[in-house]
Amino acid sequence: MNFLPISTVFLLAFAALSASTAFADVDAAHPDPSSAEDREAVADKPENERWYKNIVPIPMIITEPAIGEGLGLGIGYFHPVPGADRYTANQLESPTAVRDARVASKPPPVVTGVFGGVTNNGTWAAGIGHMNNWKDDRIRYLGVVAFANVVTNFYVLGRPYEFELEGVVLVQDVKFRLGQSNWFLGVGLSYLKADITFRVPPPDPDNIDVSGLLTGEFTDIGLTARVMRETRDDSLMPSTGSLIDMTLSSNGDYVGGNYDYTTLKLKFLSFHPLGERFVLGLRGEYALQGGSAPFFAVPWISLRGIPALRYQGDQVAVVEAELRYRVSPNWAAVAFVGKGWADSDLLGFETKEDAGAYGIGGRYRLLKDQGVWVGVDLAKGPEDTVFYVQVGHPW
Repeated sequence: MNFLPISTVFLLAFAALSASTAFADVDAAHPDPSSAEDREAVADKPENERWYKNIVPIPMIITEPAIGEGLGLGIGYFHPVPGADRYTANQLESPTAVRDARVASKPPPVVTGVFGGVTNNGTWAAGIGHMNNWKDDRIRYLGVVAFANVVTNFYVLGRPYEFELEGVVLVQDVKFRLGQSNWFLGVGLSYLKADITFRVPPPDPDNIDVSGLLTGEFTDIGLTARVMRETRDDSLMPSTGSLIDMTLSSNGDYVGGNYDYTTLKLKFLSFHPLGERFVLGLRGEYALQGGSAPFFAVPWISLRGIPALRYQGDQVAVVEAELRYRVSPNWAAVAFVGKGWADSDLLGFETKEDAGAYGIGGRYRLLKDQGVWVGVDLAKGPEDTVFYVQVGHPW
């Protein structure tokens, strides 16, 4: 239910890169400084060898139906974090082991990445990002700058109208932990400067002409305030814990943008071990928007099996459940089902729509020590069946 789809495309590669690093700081390249053996091993290794091992290439297969199929590549440098090793991924082999150990949430990795990708409908994106945390995970930071050309559809009364959007996006986000708690307060900035063009469709019976909705150059700038509570044991493949995320974004000409609108977003994720092999994941999201937002910034139903921007509304809600079964230490199977609702008067057309999707998938632990899981999902939506390649958890 993201409210800035263009930034979603820009961040696609970096998000996959970031997700795959949840256990990066337990790699052999990041030894425990409290261990005498590790200190000696580090001393014996040439500096350039250790630096080289911190570079991780991540090939990506893009299967988002809104922008077509394609390929991408992310290259990340994982900065060594002294003392980051609290436990190793292979010490906790089952969901209940994680729960019973009462392991504190691992801080996000420190990573700098570059990425690029292209799809078969003409969409492309390239950029650079950095994720960091300081003071024992009391401060978290994420920054991305990217360039892209996005070709996708905007729907009016169920009919697709293709448009092309080309420009640059800048995203800055910083969060501060409240004392020793799991609560964070954060602020953010989003900046989008782009040019948009509608590829005007042939006349239709309703004589709906959306070509004049928005053309030419524009700027969209937003400020965000956030309250977040994070207790998940791992952002890559959670087995226990929850995430509560509340954001209020204000876009307006008072910060130099061309549009005035406000968006409230609520997000809740929770994960529950069921015995030794099952994990139940629950997701709920809600978005409420007011003001004069451009069509591409209107929230939409975000579910596997449904293209981005397909069902948009001033109010959007999504619920989803996923059951994961640990077949073996390195293999897992998932089944998921979800439904969304969108209520809108966009362009003066009052619409109330709902859409559901369901599917199955598989997961493989590609790198055991790093805890990197990859997999595939097959999702059935209202109009089509979609194949997804996943790195980490899709939520």
